[in-house]
Amino acid sequence: AKRIEILVAATADRVTLNNGQSLRGLVLKQEGDGLWFAMDEGTRMFLRNDVVVYEGLREVAARGLRSCWTGDGADELFAGYSFMYERSPEEIEATVRRFAATMRFNGPAIGRALGVEVHSPYLHPDVMAHAVGLPGVALVMERDGRRMGKAPLRRAFAGLLPDDHLFRRKDPIEVGSGATRLREHVAARIGDAFAAEAARILEEDRVRIRDAEHLGYYRLYRDVF
Repeated sequence: AKRIEILVAATADRVTLNNGQSLRGLVLKQEGDGLWFAMDEGTRMFLRNDVVVYEGLREVAARGLRSCWTGDGADELFAGYSFMYERSPEEIEATVRRFAATMRFNGPAIGRALGVEVHSPYLHPDVMAHAVGLPGVALVMERDGRRMGKAPLRRAFAGLLPDDHLFRRKDPIEVGSGATRLREHVAARIGDAFAAEAARILEEDRVRIRDAEHLGYYRLYRDVF
């Protein structure tokens, strides 16, 4: 069986989430099937998101539960993000198709490391095919003068959920959890070392470091790998 080793990195050990809990830095190393953690432009976003997913799944495991459902893919497939639902119907449709072909989520790998089976119903092939086939205009609605996405999901749960849940504003996971504070926390630990260290890494490792936050995560990566 594949073994995933979870390494809790000290870089983020004192960042506090919006719920008052401590946020731990997270790097995953998967043996036998390559490396999960890859330093690319998307790494920072995945790290901010996945450290929150890790904390949630760790709590699930701590409560003795061995499976859970997640909403992964709902925003991508049903235009939940403002950069989707504020576009034209044609652009929405194209973005949904692109997400359906390229999106990936690390919750199942994190869950396996913690002994929790993660189910993501929105990623079922039938659900994805249905979403891709919807016209862009069907994914958007107006409520109290406010434009919002995920219209089919909101309407499907009408009468089952209170309105403040049905029509709540979409906040990305890193915003709602407070994980955006990782950026400032990591950058503060870099200080004035960025320019010289980024130049050295580019010369020696052929990796282009884009900012102080990226450098902080790259240090963690090099410490592990």
